[in-house]
Amino acid sequence: DSGKSSVAIQSMKAALEQGCGVIYAETENKTTEKDLKAWGVDPTQVIIVSSQIAEELYELLFTTWDSYHSVFPDKPLLVIVDSIGNLISLRDEEIDLMEQNSQPGGKGKANRLGISKMISKMSQSRTAVLLISYTYENMGSVGKTTAGGQALHFYSSLMYQTQRKAWLERTKNGEIIRVGAKVLFTLMKNHLNKADPGAKKI
Repeated sequence: DSGKSSVAIQSMKAALEQGCGVIYAETENKTTEKDLKAWGVDPTQVIIVSSQIAEELYELLFTTWDSYHSVFPDKPLLVIVDSIGNLISLRDEEIDLMEQNSQPGGKGKANRLGISKMISKMSQSRTAVLLISYTYENMGSVGKTTAGGQALHFYSSLMYQTQRKAWLERTKNGEIIRVGAKVLFTLMKNHLNKADPGAKKI
């Protein structure tokens, strides 16, 4: 509840207003046409693919991406994956927990391959990609970990974090109701600069 899907929908709206196509790869089965309409997005103008299985989602996404560019070869496209951290892998279903508990999970590998292919496809077409994910606290140590694997950090050119700081509440008819949230927005440039290496926080 830090506004991740709201950022995704606002991005859709901005893309459509600029004449771009939009493919929305949804993994949570919670964003509805009603949500899109509430932000002023026409759901009929958005191509939606949906799955929680990483391999299946990427297959659907790339097939749709290719189909879009075969019909609209020169039209810019925005691809949104919301949320990449929620994907599960078919490979994880087959892991023997006793024998392979120290091996990296299938989700991280599938996401790395999926993101690598997105980068390749972006370079061949007028496409921007927005990957939505979430972070969680490291158990037993300081800091947070991004769900979905390290590929997000490695490949992202910009990382835009939202962090809910507090709920906004009002009293109506003697009852406290939630009306919003205080959210901290942080934008970080992620690619290295030889003169000044490291992540840039704006």
